[in-house]
Amino acid sequence: MILTPAAALPESNIVILSPHFDDVPCMLGGWILAMRDSCGLASRRFRVVVVFSKSNYTCRAGEANYDSSPERIRAVTGTRLSEDCSCLDELLGANNYLYELGLEEECLVRGNRLTDSAFEFPHGTYEDFDAADWAILGRMEARIGDLLAMRDAAIVVPAAYREHKDHFIVREAARRSRAIAAREGRLRASLYYQEDKPYAGLGDDAERERVRAFAREEGLRELAYAVDPLAVAALVEARYPSQYEPIYLEGIVAAAERVSAEEGSNLPLDRVLAYPRDSTG
Repeated sequence: MILTPAAALPESNIVILSPHFDDVPCMLGGWILAMRDSCGLASRRFRVVVVFSKSNYTCRAGEANYDSSPERIRAVTGTRLSEDCSCLDELLGANNYLYELGLEEECLVRGNRLTDSAFEFPHGTYEDFDAADWAILGRMEARIGDLLAMRDAAIVVPAAYREHKDHFIVREAARRSRAIAAREGRLRASLYYQEDKPYAGLGDDAERERVRAFAREEGLRELAYAVDPLAVAALVEARYPSQYEPIYLEGIVAAAERVSAEEGSNLPLDRVLAYPRDSTG
């Protein structure tokens, strides 16, 4: 289903659970730019929560990315925080959003290993969890429960294409928390799973089928909307020098082309997965 950006996420309060410092533009950058171009941001209030805000990763840094010393974490986290705020100031306008740090350690700080692939981050699902992963999942599940009690709110989390482990933890914490809130009659907000780039454009058919299976299990609708993927990629390249690689452009563009082909549109599209509108309180 192709909608206007405003109709895809109609709520006034937009809460984005961003796994890492660069994930807001990689998840919702196309939507935000489209809303800004149509003068639709003035009616929205934004809150960004960067979940895994203790970072030691910079692109292609080799063994330095396994350095979890306080000095390395301070240096990298400071750089990434500055980059993220610079990007969000451009996207949303300085002082027009709330910004929170979840203060969890990202997967490399927790001792995970990089993959030997075009995109380095570790993949993982429940069978790959260790004690630290389960503990983070539990903390996130409890925190998201409070957010789901908000009225007129969209809680946006990654769809977890390619199962980047940190993205998967955030997605599953939100899904589990929503089920509890619905069962206990505390569900007021709408929960959305936004296709996360560049992963959504880089996955193979088996990986995409896992997301489709997740959508079927949850009874989700696919809501597409027009975006400018080149503008999103240019924004990420300009604002995240410690993270950007050409694979970002490839994945962002490929994701838009894939959704466009699946929807039978000539326009580049992005997509969010949504529960039926009447499933919230």
